[in-house]
Amino acid sequence: MVNLVSDSLDMNVEVVTAQDGANADPLVATAYLEDYLTQMLTDLTEINTALEAIVAATSAYTPTNVTELRAYDANATSVAELADVLGTLIADLKTKGIIS
Repeated sequence: MVNLVSDSLDMNVEVVTAQDGANADPLVATAYLEDYLTQMLTDLTEINTALEAIVAATSAYTPTNVTELRAYDANATSVAELADVLGTLIADLKTKGIIS
C-alpha cells in the first residue's frame, strides 16, 4: 500500500508494509504514484488553460481618448470624468503588468 501525504507543495511518499508483515510491492507503489502524478499534471494543465483564458480576456481593455486623471469629486462628477479615471486606472494596471 502506498500512502501519499501532501502538505502544501511538499510531497512525502511512504511504502507501508503489507498485513502479513512483508514489504509492499514497489511496482504497485510506483504505479500508484505514476497515476497520482498523471492526474496532478492533468489538473495543472486545466488550471493553466483557465489562466490563459483570463489573460486573453484582460487584453480586451483598450480605452481611447483618455485624459490622464487620478482624482475626482464624488459629489460633483461627470461620466466623462469617471471614464478618464477608469482609463487611467487601466493604463496604470497595464504599466505594472497586472493586465496586458
